[in-house]
Amino acid sequence: MTNRLTADEILGWRERTFSFLHGEAPGIIPCYITEEVVQAFVQKTVPRLIDLLAEWEAYK
Repeated sequence: MTNRLTADEILGWRERTFSFLHGEAPGIIPCYITEEVVQAFVQKTVPRLIDLLAEWEAYK
């Protein structure tokens, strides 16, 4: 195959991409979908969904 990157190209990309960090971690705080997040979503969404479904049934 011809369109592959060389090891030097990959290392060069890595150096350019991570050079702005100056050897430090990016400091990004990851956000995860936890059970608590899902429960809050469900509790907020279900009543609205029930209302919408009831409205749609009224139009049948």
